[in-house]
Amino acid sequence: MGGVSTPVRELLVLSDEALRDCITQTAAQRYGRWRYALGLDAFSGGVGMDFGCGTGVEGLQLALGGMRVCSADINSANLACAARVTAVFGVAHRLAGLRVVRDTAPFWIPLHEPLDLWLASGVVHHIPYARELMAWVAGQMRPGGEARLLLYSDRNFAFYGNDWERFVRGMDPVGEYADWYDRDKLSALVVPLWRVVDFEYLPPPLDYAVARLVRAS
Repeated sequence: MGGVSTPVRELLVLSDEALRDCITQTAAQRYGRWRYALGLDAFSGGVGMDFGCGTGVEGLQLALGGMRVCSADINSANLACAARVTAVFGVAHRLAGLRVVRDTAPFWIPLHEPLDLWLASGVVHHIPYARELMAWVAGQMRPGGEARLLLYSDRNFAFYGNDWERFVRGMDPVGEYADWYDRDKLSALVVPLWRVVDFEYLPPPLDYAVARLVRAS
């Protein structure tokens, strides 16, 4: 059973031990190579949301670090997997909730408390209504709360010859939607509700970008 490529419904029928092994392998693949750049180990308290949680690997890192985490996804099977992952790793008490994501505001049922962190790893660049989403997210944050984003970048776009159709086919095999961001384009998307405080490119050949945003006061 192979880490990130294993379909979530196959994960759900694994034994606890097999699921733990699979998620451990996935985490090693991701954090041993590049997702460490999101800086998730900087968070040790408060409430975070793992948006587009998938199998819950990123949210698990936050929970293991001491944060309470709400998993959010458009796919209910992903939510079930993320919840089970927290249980298998002994941090179910740090699950702050599960939220089904919709494609219009309100994008999810709000929590009873504001978020300290909104994590979207490899998600925003697949959302055509990203401006509306980021405005909604800002309203769910405490002042000074952070968003951490992993994004397709202008370097990814340039790799495909600045050809939009080639870029979408290459970066989104499903062929539905993909976008790219540099610092200026991201700022234009989120200002004035957010400040872009960091925007860094990952080393080639990935060339993705990691951005840190702070909710404006």
